[in-house]
Amino acid sequence: MTKKAHGRRLQGALVGYGFIGAQGHVPAYAKRDDVDIVAVADICEPRRALVSQALPQARVYTSAESLLDSERGRLDFIDIATPPCDHAAIAHAALDLGLHVLCEKPLATSLADAAGLLEHAQRQKRVLFPCHNYKHAPVVTAVTDIINSGRIGDVRSITLETFRNTHAKGVPEWNTHWRRQLGLSGGGIAMDHGSHTF
Repeated sequence: MTKKAHGRRLQGALVGYGFIGAQGHVPAYAKRDDVDIVAVADICEPRRALVSQALPQARVYTSAESLLDSERGRLDFIDIATPPCDHAAIAHAALDLGLHVLCEKPLATSLADAAGLLEHAQRQKRVLFPCHNYKHAPVVTAVTDIINSGRIGDVRSITLETFRNTHAKGVPEWNTHWRRQLGLSGGGIAMDHGSHTF
């Protein structure tokens, strides 16, 4: 989304104002001159209260459903930054309204759900794009350039490892350990970081 749609700024909504939404997505949008985040939804009242600090003009909602219902016809896209258990349902609801969808990884928690989302986006003729921040990270770009240059020969095998001194924690206002709960995360470290590795 690098060009303005018909000479105007794209109107977007963010669903999920946790760590990655607040610390990753919103600051990235603030650096752009072609996008406005005009609405935010979060199920956690303390997180909703924080929205006005970064996005004072944004309309704030208690759920994705209330946001989509109230913002109908006013948005170009939705950005989903919730736990993975809700990705597919929110993306389908947004596609039903003709919105483009940017979604945190993993796109869905099952192959069937992912395939259903792809089919839905194709049918609606809308962009469905998963966040792959590591794909564009400087270290990954440098490694890719080295491999593609042929300087190290043919690469037949690689090992990718993630090192942390703790698991990736959520925000303290909601559920700091949601990534450890199967019902919310959809899986363990493979679900959380597998898409980055692949």
